[in-house]
Amino acid sequence: MKKNGYVALYSVLIISMIASVIAVSLLFTGLQSATISKKIGYQATSRGYANSCAEKAFFEVRYKYPNYNLDNFSLDFSDGNCQISNYYKNADATQVLIQISGQVNNFGAISKIELLIDTSFSEVKVNKWQEVADFSPGW
Repeated sequence: MKKNGYVALYSVLIISMIASVIAVSLLFTGLQSATISKKIGYQATSRGYANSCAEKAFFEVRYKYPNYNLDNFSLDFSDGNCQISNYYKNADATQVLIQISGQVNNFGAISKIELLIDTSFSEVKVNKWQEVADFSPGW
């Protein structure tokens, strides 16, 4: 009779350990999902910041052409900022390539946008507005 009690006790212990392992792995999976969701949210926020700078830069060129100034151009937000990293004009100043980055402070989320503006016609227009992994070299 004593053997049956030990078998039952060992069975309960083994089942409890297996259940604990499953619970801990589910907990870690949930934590990883939450971390990934936060990173996606921060990346979307940094993209929004970069787009804000891109819009402001476009309006600066559009409404102040040819006397626009993009030097030291940046916008600050409560938890991040955006800035023009570089801008280039081609030889005859009919196109402007603007490289913009937006970031969420302390979270490492950075988005980069390249904006190519054509000023060769009577109307200033956007030829390219694209999120990029790295900036291309200027002209």
